[in-house]
Amino acid sequence: MPQTSTVHGLTWLAAMSSCLFLSTLFVGSFYLFPGAISRSRNDPDVIRQRFKAVALTCAIGFVLVVGLLASARKPIEHVDPIRHTLYSIWLEVWNTFKYVGIVSHSPISSIAVSLGICGALFLGPLVLDHMEIYIQMQQALDSPDKNLITIRNWVVGPIVEEIVFRGYMVPIMLAGGFSARQTIWCLPLFFGIAHLHHAWEVIRDGGYTRRSIIHAATSSIFQLMYTMVFGWLATYLFIRTGSLYGPIATHIFCNIVGFPNLDSLVSGPLKSQVLAWGLYISGILVFYTVLTPIDGCEYLKLYFN
Repeated sequence: MPQTSTVHGLTWLAAMSSCLFLSTLFVGSFYLFPGAISRSRNDPDVIRQRFKAVALTCAIGFVLVVGLLASARKPIEHVDPIRHTLYSIWLEVWNTFKYVGIVSHSPISSIAVSLGICGALFLGPLVLDHMEIYIQMQQALDSPDKNLITIRNWVVGPIVEEIVFRGYMVPIMLAGGFSARQTIWCLPLFFGIAHLHHAWEVIRDGGYTRRSIIHAATSSIFQLMYTMVFGWLATYLFIRTGSLYGPIATHIFCNIVGFPNLDSLVSGPLKSQVLAWGLYISGILVFYTVLTPIDGCEYLKLYFN
């Protein structure tokens, strides 16, 4: 297989603009179909239309990433001039598959490490609410009316969001001169903002009332915070493992488990509350312990040889 050339620089403005374009394209494509604005996101036809939209976004995004990384990469040396064009195109596409984490040396290891780290963070909910989580999973899988919603939430959504917001944007940011830490902290802002369009649906479903606007604002702030926290974790896992498969598995896991139910910390018998606090604190401590530094990760060597 070809050796990966070092990416030595986009401008920071080009990197940020490209990420903004991808984020806008991702959300904007949802509303290009007739009736998309007025119909519920859970309407089966809307879900199918959005599947097509995100597939198109992924295709356009991949071409964009290939072009950006090709323009930022050092010139290919020692290539037969007769075969230069075809070889260089093939090389850029192959390298891009590695940069976006689709081709990696250890996809299974990436999944195991990512789920282990995320599982530690969710130790409390997994122990205390495992039966409720299991029942919710069974209900989602056994309901024919919700099959498309389940596929969207547990399969298509996590895959395409990780492809676009981690697989495509992380290489762009690193090629734009951002450090790994800057990428981890800044990039999830695009991911969080991309979810704010749900506020429109809350307002519409609430009848455009003042109450629905307040509800949309509060829920959007919470969702922005939650998606940014997850974005930090997913970006870290992507850079640490150099693979897209771990973040995808983590995304699916988080969508299934949902936001932790914190009622057990303040309600019920005292012994139960103590157990809940112990599990949550233990999970956070284990999570913090296993967050190893990302300096020197194999993935970063693609950029900083």
